[in-house]
Amino acid sequence: MKKKLTAFLLSFVLMLQVLPVQAKQEDATLTLGNTIIQVDVSETTGRFAVSTQDGMPSKTTDRYSFLTFFNQVPETAFTTFRINGEDYIFGNDYIDEGGIVSSTVLSGSTAITVWQVNGVQVTQTLKLVTDFSD
Repeated sequence: MKKKLTAFLLSFVLMLQVLPVQAKQEDATLTLGNTIIQVDVSETTGRFAVSTQDGMPSKTTDRYSFLTFFNQVPETAFTTFRINGEDYIFGNDYIDEGGIVSSTVLSGSTAITVWQVNGVQVTQTLKLVTDFSD
């Protein structure tokens, strides 16, 4: 029994050395923000997460709260497009059909990402704006 177990473990270890290892790349996160709100944007996919900073000054419980789900990198807030009856998630790589054309770039208070699928190119522009109507 011990010989079979030893042979199995040795075979398993040898097999692991032959298999290719894929290292998970850390996704760079770019940040837009002011004293009230912050948007973290994935540089590679354009996915984003929104959170408060100081939030509403009159509401102390509004500080540093996520307004969208967040797990290490912005991955839960994204835009979905329906093209010719098919749903596509902005930022996903669809191999032969399309993917990211231009990684996310910050320009002032704007984050721009370009993606395309099935010949349709989409530019996502996330921008912080100030409401002067008050």
